[in-house]
Amino acid sequence: MTHDARRRLAAAIGPGVLFAGTAIGVSHLVQSTRAGAVYGLGFVLIILLVHALKYPAFRFAPHFVAATGESLLHGYRRRGRAVLVLYFLTFLPTLCTVMAALCITLAGLAGATFGITMAPPVLASLLVGVAVLLTLGGGFALLDRLTKVFVAFLTLATLAATLLVLPRIDWQLALLVPPALDGPTLAFLIALAGFMPAGLDLSVMHSLWSVARARQTGLRAPLAEAMVDFNIGYLASIVLALCFVLMGTGVMHEQGVAPEAGAAAFAAQVVSLYEQTLGAWSGALVGASAFAVLLTTLLAITDGFPRVVAAVVAQVRSSKAEPTAVGRRDPVYVGAMLSMAAVAVLMLHFALSSFRAFIDLVTTVGFITSPIIALLNHLAVTGPDVPQALRPGPWLRRWSLFGVVVLFAVAIAYGVMSSLGGS
Repeated sequence: MTHDARRRLAAAIGPGVLFAGTAIGVSHLVQSTRAGAVYGLGFVLIILLVHALKYPAFRFAPHFVAATGESLLHGYRRRGRAVLVLYFLTFLPTLCTVMAALCITLAGLAGATFGITMAPPVLASLLVGVAVLLTLGGGFALLDRLTKVFVAFLTLATLAATLLVLPRIDWQLALLVPPALDGPTLAFLIALAGFMPAGLDLSVMHSLWSVARARQTGLRAPLAEAMVDFNIGYLASIVLALCFVLMGTGVMHEQGVAPEAGAAAFAAQVVSLYEQTLGAWSGALVGASAFAVLLTTLLAITDGFPRVVAAVVAQVRSSKAEPTAVGRRDPVYVGAMLSMAAVAVLMLHFALSSFRAFIDLVTTVGFITSPIIALLNHLAVTGPDVPQALRPGPWLRRWSLFGVVVLFAVAIAYGVMSSLGGS
C-alpha cells in the first residue's frame, strides 16, 4: 500500500468506529444480554438476520457521502421537501426517548460500578447536563478520540470474558432454533431488532459524521476506504452483540438467573458477567469501561440528533438541495440540543415507571420506523445524486430491497397483531 493510500485510509477511519461505539449501547449491553439470559442461544440466528437485513441501509450512509460529498439528508431533499419532512417525522419519536434511555442505563451502571446511591432519575438528569456541556465544549474531534479508546478496551474485555464463558454453555444445534413467537417473545424480538445494531436513524447521523470527518481532515475518503471503515465498525457490532448473548447464556441462562427489571440491578448483573468469568478484579474496571462507552454513545447522540435537526431545517428552508454545514455555534443545533435535553429530563422524572418497559418502548419505536428510513436510503444512493459508476451493484440493490420489504412486512404484521391483542 502506498503512502498516499495509507494516508487516505487513516483519514477515512473514524465514522465507522464511531458507529460501533454508538451501537454498543442499549442494544448490546441491555437487550443482547437479556436475550441470552432469557432465551439462551435462541436469538443468535435472529441477531445475525437483523444485522443482515439492515446492512445495506446502514452501508448506504458512508457510500452516499463517499460518492457525493454530502449527507443522506441532501439526497432526501433532492426528492422534495415532503420526503425530508417524512424522514423527520420518523426521526422525531426517538429524538428524546433515546437520550433518556441511555441516561437511565448509565445511571444504573454508575450505581453498580461506583457505588453512587443517588436516585437513578436524578443521576440520569445530571448526566444529560454533562453530555450537553461536553458536546458543546469538545465537538466531533473529542467524540472521535474518546470513542476509539473506550470501544477498544471494552471490546478486548468482552472478547476475553466470552472465551472464558464458552465452556459453560450447553452447545446443541437444537438450542439455536429461535423460540416460538408467542406474545411476549414477539414483543421482545421487535424490541431487540429495533436497536440491533442500532436504530436506522443512526445511518443519517453516520453520514453527517462522515461529512464532518472529511472537513476535519481535509480529505474526502474514496468509496473503497469508506467501506473499509464502515465494515470494521459493523463487524465489531455483530461480534459484540453475539458476545453479550453468549455471556448472558453462559452466566445467567445456564444458572436460571432472570434479568432484573431495575436499571441499577440490571447493570450490576452485567458487571457480574465479567466478574464471574475474568475474576472479581475486573468488575470495577469493566464497569468503568462500559460506563465510558455508554457515555460516548450518549455524546454521540447528543451531537448527532441536533446535527440532524439543524441539517433538516437548513434543507427545508433552502429553495433547492444545497451543501449543509452544521457547526456547534449554529443556533438551531444548540436550540435542538437544549430542547432535547429538557424533554429527556422530563421523561426521566414523569414517564419512567419501569426501566425494562421503557427500554422496550424506545427500541420498538426504532423498529417500526426503520423500514421507512431503509427505503429512503435506498432511493438516495440509487438516485441521480450518485454517479452511475459509483452506485451500488445489482446484488446490493436487490439485498437492500429485500431488507426493506421484510422490515415493512414485519412492522405491519406486528402492528396488526398488537391491535388485535389490545382489542
